[in-house]
Amino acid sequence: MNNADFDALAIGAADARNKAGEDAFVRAALDLSHWYFIGVSPPDAPDEPEPMVAAGTDGHRVLVFTDESRAEGYRDHLGAKGKKCCVLHMPVGDAVEYLNFLTDHGVGSAHFNDGKGSATVAIRRVVHLAGA
Repeated sequence: MNNADFDALAIGAADARNKAGEDAFVRAALDLSHWYFIGVSPPDAPDEPEPMVAAGTDGHRVLVFTDESRAEGYRDHLGAKGKKCCVLHMPVGDAVEYLNFLTDHGVGSAHFNDGKGSATVAIRRVVHLAGA
């Protein structure tokens, strides 16, 4: 599945009344081998980057990318603003487990592919569809 396919699915997922569209987006993402994250290092562990969590209007969310080139573009965007970060990749199964872990720490949603073609999905929905 290419970026244009994910962009089209994101349009369907963006309509809050369209759970079928959201499910289609998440299922397509779950079929990938890896997800990509923007890694940032906490001050007390500069050599141990963790996936970036951002504050949104509906609470905290983790940034997830379905394509490494999109993650690299976002990393470069932040780097141009002076933010030190890197691209992390995780097998999808591990990423779903990590998202589930984040719910215990106040993160409620996964924001996929920030920018054009983005979709924000409740982590509990992602975990449910993954069968985890």
